[in-house]
Amino acid sequence: MGGCRQTFRTPRRDSAEYLMRSYGKMVFLGGLLTREEVDGYYDKCMELARGRGDREEIYNTSARYYRDRGDYERSTAYMDSLLTHYAETGKKADLGSIYIAQSHLYEKAGDYAKALEAMRKGNDFRYHSRMDQAQSKLAEMQALYDVNRLELEKSRLADRNKLFLLVAGGIVLLLLAGWAAYQQAMVRRLKLARTQFMAASEEAQRQSRRAQESEKMKTAFINSMCHEIRTPLNAINGFSELLLTEQEPAARQAFQAEIWKSTTALTALLENMLELSQLVSSESPLPVAQTDIRLLCAERLELQKQLGDNPAVEYVNEAGTEIEIPTNAFYLTRVVDNLLHNAAKFTAAGRITLRCRNDEPRRTLQISVSDTGIGIPPEKQEWVFERFTKVDPFKPGSGIGLYLCRLIVTRLGGDIRVCPEYSGGCCIRIELPY
Repeated sequence: MGGCRQTFRTPRRDSAEYLMRSYGKMVFLGGLLTREEVDGYYDKCMELARGRGDREEIYNTSARYYRDRGDYERSTAYMDSLLTHYAETGKKADLGSIYIAQSHLYEKAGDYAKALEAMRKGNDFRYHSRMDQAQSKLAEMQALYDVNRLELEKSRLADRNKLFLLVAGGIVLLLLAGWAAYQQAMVRRLKLARTQFMAASEEAQRQSRRAQESEKMKTAFINSMCHEIRTPLNAINGFSELLLTEQEPAARQAFQAEIWKSTTALTALLENMLELSQLVSSESPLPVAQTDIRLLCAERLELQKQLGDNPAVEYVNEAGTEIEIPTNAFYLTRVVDNLLHNAAKFTAAGRITLRCRNDEPRRTLQISVSDTGIGIPPEKQEWVFERFTKVDPFKPGSGIGLYLCRLIVTRLGGDIRVCPEYSGGCCIRIELPY
């Protein structure tokens, strides 16, 4: 490229020998050339071979030339001369193949005795040649075997030396390891004594903190329950006094209804307290049985509608088709009642919806209670499930119900939380696996 020219050189050789070999090869192409051309190439090859004194080329090419001409006698004579030449010079050649080719020529000439003799000599030479090759191969393999054996002995000796070094090193390491283990054991004893002392100190501090927290929890529980109980009791006392002094039938009926509501709220509060105490004190699994969820939800919604007695609130049942799953009907009823009661307290007017859906692929029951009331602020949607908390401190019974609901749902293996995507008031969803 770029104007540069490369020159390729062939290996140097004797031009006369090259021509002679080329002419000899042309003689072997008798089937592709005319007889006159073959004769010309043969004469040129013989002229060069005689000039060089190359008897091997003369005998070999002539034997092939006269074989192609059908002169088997002269061809076999040249083969004899070729064999004599190899015997005199000691040059290595495939004599077996020459005898076999000569046997074929004797056979074509009809001299079967010489053909048989030549065939035997060819086979003998081939046999001895193969035996020589086998002996040479065996000698080569024996040499390789001896070398490999020496290498193996050398490797074994090296392995023994390594093993000795490893054993000696291992003994030294064991001694060092024993000394180090003794030192570490002493250090561990000191650390263990220190750790035990620290653990005892921390445990004492934890017990002290736990006792303080328990005391605070008891105080909070007592304060909360006193407040929860005081509210319906005050209502019962106040309306009872008014009932004794009021003579108008309509007012007396209204006072009786308020007393009944406060009594119901007080009863529900005490039941929640008992259930909470029982659930907290026991960790055994809750018993389950096949339960008609749709019927349960319809009954609890109708009961809450009667208890609420608020014509401004619409109660909607979206329980769907029949759903039967294994669960604890008693505690699930308490959860649904608490959620409906909680929704009714914070919804003066609007709608309360109870939904129920069976997610069969996931084997999960979903129950949700939504309302159009005041709702729960986003920052308090998880806080309302803690103990003794209230969204509205002036509403009675709202400090223990949601905590009890979460405790029951958790014991049933499910989850309960406020729906963050609901913005029309408050929506609380339960998911129970079955």
